[in-house]
Amino acid sequence: MIWSIAIKEFLDNILNLRFTVGLLLCVILVFACVTILTSDYRQRMASHHALKAMEEEFIGNYAAKTPLALYESAVKPPGALHPFITGLSPDGRNNSFSFYANPVPALFPTLDLVFIVSVLLSLLAVLFSYDSFSGERERGTLRLVAANQVSRAKILAGKWLGGIASLLVPFFVSIVLGALYVIIQPDIRWDDYTLLNLLLVLGVSVTFISVFYLLGLLVSSSFRHSHSSLITAVSLWVLFILVIPSLSPYLAAELYPIHAQVRRAQEINRLRKERDEKETRLIAECNEAFGRKYGRAFREYREMSGEERQQKAASDPEFGKMREAYLGERKKIQQETLSNMQEGIDKVNQELKDEAEKQKRTAKNLAAVSPYSDFLYAVTDLTETGLHNMDYFKRISSEYENIIDKYREIKGIPQRLYYDGSALDFSDHPRFTYREEPLRERLAVVLPWWGMLIVFNVVFFAGAFTAFLRYDVR
Repeated sequence: MIWSIAIKEFLDNILNLRFTVGLLLCVILVFACVTILTSDYRQRMASHHALKAMEEEFIGNYAAKTPLALYESAVKPPGALHPFITGLSPDGRNNSFSFYANPVPALFPTLDLVFIVSVLLSLLAVLFSYDSFSGERERGTLRLVAANQVSRAKILAGKWLGGIASLLVPFFVSIVLGALYVIIQPDIRWDDYTLLNLLLVLGVSVTFISVFYLLGLLVSSSFRHSHSSLITAVSLWVLFILVIPSLSPYLAAELYPIHAQVRRAQEINRLRKERDEKETRLIAECNEAFGRKYGRAFREYREMSGEERQQKAASDPEFGKMREAYLGERKKIQQETLSNMQEGIDKVNQELKDEAEKQKRTAKNLAAVSPYSDFLYAVTDLTETGLHNMDYFKRISSEYENIIDKYREIKGIPQRLYYDGSALDFSDHPRFTYREEPLRERLAVVLPWWGMLIVFNVVFFAGAFTAFLRYDVR
């Protein structure tokens, strides 16, 4: 009996004008998104290869004279699923490569699969299901179904299965067309690993769409009139999709404000004054000590210009020794005062970093109350375009910098801007190559968010079942 109800619900939905409009919107938007982002993917890949070639040329021609330029840019190439999902770049900004110095796109959400699923398909799910019970009660058909001794659990399950199936038709048709467009491109190669990632993204998307279809069933089983169901369902959609995700960062900022940002400026200013005072005092003590030891020679040294000191040191070995000793003491004083100041700056920087991380974690957890946020976290982390990938990219970039530092030590490269020795061979210079995080590690991050979507499904299904048990079908 469940399948009979599911088939009836499926046919009712696909014969409705809402289905035709949804199918057209899905196909048009997904295909437009894929064609635009495929072109953007080509531009990004071309620029990525050009940057690498330019860095190789620079290192080959100039690195012997400027060894500090050995660092390559730690740049992440666009992911294979970029034609579907853009997400964030590793520096945490929107992927606005095509809009350099154009701030307008930052005002609007990016048109990709995340936007289409989270906004269009979730809204379609609500519009398909808000009158599943209240509408049939008004038409009198729900009383006939209930009169056939069909359990309400079977009615609810059948409506859910048939409704989800009708929603997945436009979704999968648009995804297949988009994927075929990408696959036939001669300069884009998808392997089995990419297809597996796409299937996982589709799995998360189906779970997310089901949440809002069940939300519509819950609302429909709680009201006797379809217009009340519609107003309530759309209001809840606005709350989950727009309000909670947008409000969570501000709530986190109120709960955990970042005071260290102000303290950092104050502390740096205090440390600089303290360093200057200490350096002035230590230099005065140094001058006094050298004055007692060298007497007139040191007083003459202090009255000379830099060029005169060099000439005198070249002609008078004793004066040269005094000069070297004095410069050595001055250098020690500077290193000591700078080291003390840097320790204080590092401490307050760590406080700022800890507070910012706590605020980010709180905002992320508050937003998880919304299914949209859970879907966004799961899909972007799967495709390496989310917050988790930012941390991963920072880690491998830091590892690369450590490799370069060790390479410098092996080559004996001096830590100054210009190298005045003979040309060195940098052909074995370590190159930065972005390596994808293993899928197993990404799934460990994604599964909790996917699990939250499953929890929403269970809660909304249980709520709809409880409400439908008390529902008056007359």
